Amino acid sequence: MMTCRRYIITGMNKVKKWLPDLVWVCVIAGSRILYFMNAGKAVADTYGYYEQGVQRAWENGCGPWAGLSDAYVWTLSWLYRLMGNQIKTVGVYQLTLQILWLTLLFAGISMLLGRKAGFLISGILMIFPWVIRTIFVVSPENYGMLHFSALLVILGVVCRKKSNDGKATERIEENQEEGQEQIQMEADKEEGYVITQDGRKVKLFDNPLPLPPKHVKKTMGFDFQSPRDDFDYQVEDRDDFDY
Repeated sequence: MMTCRRYIITGMNKVKKWLPDLVWVCVIAGSRILYFMNAGKAVADTYGYYEQGVQRAWENGCGPWAGLSDAYVWTLSWLYRLMGNQIKTVGVYQLTLQILWLTLLFAGISMLLGRKAGFLISGILMIFPWVIRTIFVVSPENYGMLHFSALLVILGVVCRKKSNDGKATERIEENQEEGQEQIQMEADKEEGYVITQDGRKVKLFDNPLPLPPKHVKKTMGFDFQSPRDDFDYQVEDRDDFDY
């Protein structure tokens, strides 16, 4: 019963630890969806990326890429193949990209700089007007931010792994030092043992050379009884020296 209770408490602690993060991700997704549904705006092809995606929609997509812009157009062409050449579909695609990169940005900054910094930076970007407007503009900004946020997550995972490895190494070294001290204390209690630099306990051979005898504690006294003093006079109880 005590074991089950311990596991239940451990599980509740883990839930409490990750619950604020899950709530924040829900806030990010919910705010984007509500804005998209209630903004009443049409998706605009301001920079011509929609037309480029339509022109390449029936190609094999194996052409050379000059950067993220060409990669973005390639993803649009595949989106048109699956969903059709409707510009509203690009708006949903932009919405999905923004939810993903805001979530990954929050996770990456939390791992690198702490959860408070993750909440602060992702919260500022979530309400930033320019970021919100990019949902209704066919442009590669959200696609690029997705790659940048993914890079932050990778860096965060690497840094956390190095930190955990360093802490584990420190714990191992501390345990080794404590083990050496324990062995040294045990060896101090026994004669004929030494401790090597790598912590091994080695027993020494008996010394074949002659050694001086062990010190024996001695006490001094008199071997005879002192003679009786001539001035000693025995006084009896009946003796009275008042007269």
